[in-house]
Amino acid sequence: MRSRVYVLAAGRSVIAPRGGALSHLDEAWLGAGLIKELLKEAQVRPEDLGGLLVGNALAAGGNPARRLGLALGLGQEAMSLSVDSQCCSGLDAIGLGMAVIRAGSHHLVIAGGVESASNAPLRQWTARDSHPGWRQAPFTPWPHDDPDMVAAALRLAEARGIDSQMQYDWAIQSHKLARQNKDPSLRAIADLALEKDPHTRALTIETCRRAERAKPHNPTTMAPIADGAAFMILASELYLREHSAQGRLLRSITELCDHKAMASDHQIPGLACGVLKPWLLDQMQAQEGWQGRFKVELMESFAAQAIANVEDLNLGAAEVNAWGGMLACGHPIGASGAVLAVRLFHRLSPGECGLAVIPAAGGLASGLFARCHTHPLDSLLS
Repeated sequence: MRSRVYVLAAGRSVIAPRGGALSHLDEAWLGAGLIKELLKEAQVRPEDLGGLLVGNALAAGGNPARRLGLALGLGQEAMSLSVDSQCCSGLDAIGLGMAVIRAGSHHLVIAGGVESASNAPLRQWTARDSHPGWRQAPFTPWPHDDPDMVAAALRLAEARGIDSQMQYDWAIQSHKLARQNKDPSLRAIADLALEKDPHTRALTIETCRRAERAKPHNPTTMAPIADGAAFMILASELYLREHSAQGRLLRSITELCDHKAMASDHQIPGLACGVLKPWLLDQMQAQEGWQGRFKVELMESFAAQAIANVEDLNLGAAEVNAWGGMLACGHPIGASGAVLAVRLFHRLSPGECGLAVIPAAGGLASGLFARCHTHPLDSLLS
């Protein structure tokens, strides 16, 4: 029987646009600073961790997970696995962490994502062309059929009839919610004085309309590429039994029920989340005793993409991005999916279920379904 997977602690760093407040930290030190805070919170020693699974899209090799593990001081034998599925990387790393625990390979792992877009190297083909370098990786094997992300977002908006006013309204609301609500997933990192995401502001319709002069896409309806990190400490049932025996019984516990990674049309990647709808319905139907309160953390790479995803997944009645989304804070590509998962963890109250979902370049989509249990831990694991 496979082990169930629970979250001991979860948090994120501030998120700052590329070249901003986090630009002095590379992904190893940014991630290590955050994870140290989570280990203290969960009363876990680094040497007790069986593995580290890290989503990252821009470091261009070198195994960011291993670099982070060494900076953190993990044991020499700890597994270090880097995951690159672009925007889905952080959420897929958490999914792989769940799989590692369910397989019985380890009982305690760290999973999430970290991105330092500010320090990403300029990559270049060798012996293939004379271009000095490129910033967007190829997402298909066909150079003539590899859509630019901005161009794909514009096509999505046109195809779905999502006009500028609808996009402005979504972006303004994202910033408003982020300013009005304190995000408890945010963790202070040593030597970093920031207490909130610096990109968040009082966005107005006038600002949105003035920004229409920027081409090809209005920057107010597009999340800026950013630096940031988010991680979860995941534990097996066996670990939690021992945890309970040591007198640290938790009043409630969040279970990661399932993770799903799929793919759809690479030409309009923002619509890929729609392919997860049958899986989502199955997850919701499997929850016995669930009273129907449903919370969602949805990626906002573009306002039009978020609007379309709400429609495709029938999320109109759900509480979507109650603390604002990434239009208001930025898009740390390899960490964004993990940011969604971490914020979902902090939004769930006992008895509630929730979804973190994100599309990615190439037509990828990743979803995580979670539930916060009301039962005392001994009863839950009996």
